[in-house]
Amino acid sequence: MTPVWTSITTSLALTGSGLDPSAVDRSLGLAPLTERQTGASVHHGPGWWAYTLDGEFSDDLGEQIAALTAQVGPLLDEIKALTTVGCFAQVSIAGTVQANMELTLSAESADRLAALGLPVSFTTLLEGNTGSEDPLDWLD
Repeated sequence: MTPVWTSITTSLALTGSGLDPSAVDRSLGLAPLTERQTGASVHHGPGWWAYTLDGEFSDDLGEQIAALTAQVGPLLDEIKALTTVGCFAQVSIAGTVQANMELTLSAESADRLAALGLPVSFTTLLEGNTGSEDPLDWLD
């Protein structure tokens, strides 16, 4: 068995200098889902907003991607409208690794991400050298 990442999170992340998190909440309607869905959460701060699935939802990257793309796919028009007013949208995948570990992305997961037409970023946090407990901390 190939070693894998741990503490994986998969997020729809929106950033922009004029981004209003409450307007994103209203536009996308994902915040209420977090009240009903374990492992889903909305985080935001000045200039950024993220809808995230974490290990409480599933430790499996493929399951996180499937769930995120199922939620985000029907909202692509709303996301495009947000990008036309200056927001940047991407799928962010983050996880903790030890030296020489790898993350395997299945062809099915890659196809699901490609179907969204959004950029995808991967952030690795080195085990034992993480600056924060929050994998979305880089958005601040």
